[in-house]
Amino acid sequence: MTRLRSRLCIGEVVHRRYHPRRHQLRYRVCSLLIDLDELPMIDSSCKLLSINRLNVFSLMESDHGDGSPCDLKKWVTDKVAAAGCQTGISSVLMLTFPKVLGYVFNPLTVYYCLAPTGDIAVMVYEVNNTFGDRHCYVVPVRKQQHGIIFQSADKQFHVSPFNEIAGRYGFRVSPPNETVAVGVSLRVDGKPLMNAYQTAMALPLNDRNLWSAFCRTPLLTAKVIAGIHLEAAVLWLKGLPIVRRSKPALGRTPQQFPGVSLHND
Repeated sequence: MTRLRSRLCIGEVVHRRYHPRRHQLRYRVCSLLIDLDELPMIDSSCKLLSINRLNVFSLMESDHGDGSPCDLKKWVTDKVAAAGCQTGISSVLMLTFPKVLGYVFNPLTVYYCLAPTGDIAVMVYEVNNTFGDRHCYVVPVRKQQHGIIFQSADKQFHVSPFNEIAGRYGFRVSPPNETVAVGVSLRVDGKPLMNAYQTAMALPLNDRNLWSAFCRTPLLTAKVIAGIHLEAAVLWLKGLPIVRRSKPALGRTPQQFPGVSLHND
């Protein structure tokens, strides 16, 4: 049996808000770290995880990118090229929540775009909100300290009903190996507004580990969505005003044509 580079990641997500009201939310999650070149091998080797069809765990390419059943790796590399990144991409790793029993919500999917040397050349951050809108931030890797990638991008997409489309994101990413770590912070007018991070152990992607993860987090999607709405309710009770979502441009379906922006950090 071919050994997969792809991994099952077990860990937690933490959200912290600092201003104007302090609040914290923490929950356990399981994610997939997928080498997009391995999709056919994963589909044939895992009984509990299927690609582009329903199972206990599923990964649907149509849940990402432009919403069509396209080749997801090609979609990512095309968007990187269209954004003006003149870097050859040989492989793409994807960190995402799987569909569990047919349901999924991914606030953030991360694509690590690797050069032929194996180094991460570009990061793509695919953001979804609960209204069904989607936006991708394409950010070349320019700054690293002690192996950790530091990036930033202007916020251009409505995510939280308590935040304006203003400020600047900071991204902190550790190249995935035995562990996975991704952090996102938001500063507005130089003040820290919030941060969120996911840390996880990367385990072999096999049916034994998938079954163990399912037994521990069978309602993963419900947990993520419930956590988002619980946090919103708590913030509303703390008196934070609600910011109206700006509507997508006329005739534009976000799932089919997600916004894509290049950020040179």
